[in-house]
Amino acid sequence: MITMANELKKIKQKLKEKFKKELEKKRLKLKEKLKKEKNKLKKKNALNEDIKIKTLTLKIKKKLDNKQKLKQYKHSKLIKEIKESNIKVITINNDGKLVLGNLREARKQQGIKANMLAQLSDISSPTITLIENNKNCPSQSTIEKLYKGFKKFNKMI
Repeated sequence: MITMANELKKIKQKLKEKFKKELEKKRLKLKEKLKKEKNKLKKKNALNEDIKIKTLTLKIKKKLDNKQKLKQYKHSKLIKEIKESNIKVITINNDGKLVLGNLREARKQQGIKANMLAQLSDISSPTITLIENNKNCPSQSTIEKLYKGFKKFNKMI
């Protein structure tokens, strides 16, 4: 009986070990499967992120294109307005850029004081002085502001 009990214990032990090994194999297989699924999910998420980024990039480009078109439209409208105006101090060159003539002379001909033109143009008085003394080359936006300042003044009188 003792030998039979020992035999049963041995068989039981072997079955336990075999069961443990099988469980460990299944656990490892499941772990590997889980790892693969996680990788698939990561790739899918990365792909979704790429799509989101590309979509946002396209939206931004479209907005920038629209802004550029609007800016070009406004500029062409301004050029047309300048050509038709009696403000001769600002002209347009062949490239469609605004060119400022003698500001001091034009200002004096119209009877505008420098500080008033500065206020109407939303430019500082020192900037007007620097431009008049050829110590500052005005940007296109500054020339546009000067044009608008002259235009406001003409409406006032």
